[in-house]
Amino acid sequence: MFHPPGSLGAFRESSDLSGRDIEIYEMATELKEVGVRTSFVSDSKLHWGSWTAFRAVFDASLTNSISDLPPDSTHWWRQDTNFFALRLGRNTYTIVSGIQLDPEDQNAPLKDVSWGQEASVKLLRDKYVVGNHYQYTERNKIIHFYLNFFCGSALSIWAFGNRAILIGNAAHAHDGAFATGGSLAINNAYAFYLAISSVFPVTATHKPPSDVIQKELKLYEATRKSHANRLLKMVLASNKAKATKIAPGILESDEDLRQRATKKPNTSWLHEHDVVKAFEETLGRENDDQETSWKQKLSPAGESGSCMRCLIAKRTCGGYEEDAGFIIRQYQKYGGNMLPFKVTARKCSLPVRTLIPGTNTFPEDCLPKEVSNEKTDEFALQSFFYEYRIVSTDHSLSRGFFDGLESMLRHLGLQSDLSKACKVVSFANHGIKLQRPYLLQKAEILYNDLLVSLARAIEATSSVNNAESLLVATLLGLYEMIIAKETEPGYHITHAKGVAAILKIENSPLDIFRVMQTIRSGHVFSLDRIIQDSFMFSISQRNSNPSLYGLWTILYPIWQKWEYILRNQSTRFENLCISMDELLALNERIIEWQEVQLQAFKPRTAGYVGLGQARSSTDAGYWPGRVDAYFDLYIASVWNICRTVRFLLLNLVLGLSKTVNSDKDFSREHRDILSLVEDLVSSIPYYLTEDVQCFLRDVGNNTAITCPGRSVGGLLLMHPLYLASTLVAIPPEMRDYMKECLSWIGLHMGIGQASIFANASEIDAQYLASGCLIIWASLLI
Repeated sequence: MFHPPGSLGAFRESSDLSGRDIEIYEMATELKEVGVRTSFVSDSKLHWGSWTAFRAVFDASLTNSISDLPPDSTHWWRQDTNFFALRLGRNTYTIVSGIQLDPEDQNAPLKDVSWGQEASVKLLRDKYVVGNHYQYTERNKIIHFYLNFFCGSALSIWAFGNRAILIGNAAHAHDGAFATGGSLAINNAYAFYLAISSVFPVTATHKPPSDVIQKELKLYEATRKSHANRLLKMVLASNKAKATKIAPGILESDEDLRQRATKKPNTSWLHEHDVVKAFEETLGRENDDQETSWKQKLSPAGESGSCMRCLIAKRTCGGYEEDAGFIIRQYQKYGGNMLPFKVTARKCSLPVRTLIPGTNTFPEDCLPKEVSNEKTDEFALQSFFYEYRIVSTDHSLSRGFFDGLESMLRHLGLQSDLSKACKVVSFANHGIKLQRPYLLQKAEILYNDLLVSLARAIEATSSVNNAESLLVATLLGLYEMIIAKETEPGYHITHAKGVAAILKIENSPLDIFRVMQTIRSGHVFSLDRIIQDSFMFSISQRNSNPSLYGLWTILYPIWQKWEYILRNQSTRFENLCISMDELLALNERIIEWQEVQLQAFKPRTAGYVGLGQARSSTDAGYWPGRVDAYFDLYIASVWNICRTVRFLLLNLVLGLSKTVNSDKDFSREHRDILSLVEDLVSSIPYYLTEDVQCFLRDVGNNTAITCPGRSVGGLLLMHPLYLASTLVAIPPEMRDYMKECLSWIGLHMGIGQASIFANASEIDAQYLASGCLIIWASLLI
């Protein structure tokens, strides 16, 4: 419940609570002491409902010797009492009995006992001297009194001062009727959750304003009140009828008891209540009631209403547009000033969740109690920047990866969809590699919210929306690649299509270069400005001839032609030969590009892994031979993309050579493929380790990588690794090693798609291409 800090008396006496800070409590300590209901409704009184219960809870093993013990609950009725027995959780058992007394009788026995007061076990045994009832009582040593109370009438309101809400018995004390306390508690809790989450996001990093709280409380009250009042009405009528029968002191007859049992009311509406449906109906009525007032708050300018997002952010709202179902305009900060914050990259410090020693059970997954939800979201954003952002220290050499993301966040704000998308990736990534399902759940909730928001944003036409939509679609595609598994390979293809649609290209990574030819600079945060540097690769030599950008634009039509050849078996022999010559010519031009690069752009040898330094040649990072290092992971990825393109071109040439029965010697192409894959393998430790020099220093002492690198390394490496592992021109043991590295990336870097690549015998071409498109789109940022 909500209540302001300070004394309860101050709360009750204050009529103006607008300036109070807000905290959330299960129940205030002061209210436990004086009673919740009477603290807010001073004239409200509880009434003894004539029933006094004897209740005991004991270890279930004490019932083992009872013959014919029913597996479920049992309920016996008598004229003057009843008996209830039930197996509870945690290996416990409960028995409940009691007696009916006239609440108006001043001399009634037990009238003055206290709630929870210890009772006489003998009193209970004397009531049940025969049958299973007595066997139950023999097992029990301690029993307590519990007087059933009910409220005299339904409350007119449950919410007070926009800061407090009465829940459960505080709002509707019902004498324990129909043993419905558990189902009511579940309904109350879930309705309260629905009310809060419908107007205030679970990912919020600040406290809700009072008007948001008021809406939450009113939604809860409107959802639960009619259901609770229906029960209370039955309780009041039943208690009145019981009092009428008890007062004369005459027990009902056996026939009357049997009639009462057969006419027991159907309470499925209590125990099987659809609280979600009730909430949706309440929300629908609320929306219908507000629609007229919302329309009145549309134009003219300066008189528009405020949407919830703008109220929470304490900013001026642009109002509503009366089309497409009241689509809220996206907020734009005028003046072009950036928000004054800087996101600090921070490695997640949570440990990997491991089995409890000596068991096959994991400990409960939860965050440290001292870490608030606000801090959790902050850490998630910081760890995303650590795991996935490559900051270029020299833009003449490297573009980095998501290098421009911080400036976009500073423009859009920490409550933007872009910020949420970063957290989605972070939560999912750490949920997998730290084996923490709680983080995966947070990621899924945020992800589902963003799907709706992204669909709305794509409808907008502003350049800011296009830029954010591109980034969000890319990040959601990355999320799907992270959570992918063999049984659920993910929906990154859908997000890749979205990225392609925003860029107005085909769903192919190579088509990115075609669209770059038409890009013109514009607004500082427009889509064309984000992709303003069309030389996505080879920054250092963008004016050289050949440029890698120019080579990729040549590759695209050649690749399309090769796909056409594969689809058409009747392709003429001459065309096959021409295609082979084009492939070889393009390979030679890529070699020329490699040779003219600046020394700082080229790989350098960092050390070696000796033949005797690995437990097995298939351990990730421990393939014997040279280990290379690079300026950064972006440049390492440019080189591996070049290597991948080259060995795919050469592999196609070898395939064509068999088709045309060429007499040409292709031994050089075989050697080049092996050399290219060896270069790729030599880069693996640089991708997979936190510090390649430390790895090399300790390579003889460790049997596996002890300090995994950032997740972006595994992301950038997995496609070249998979494609190389499919080449029949390289030794089987090298292919096995690359599969092992992919499996390691999935486990230790938290990228599920890498695990799929490690185990699949064949991957659909579109599945691969969509992943590449998402990663290459990230290079544009």
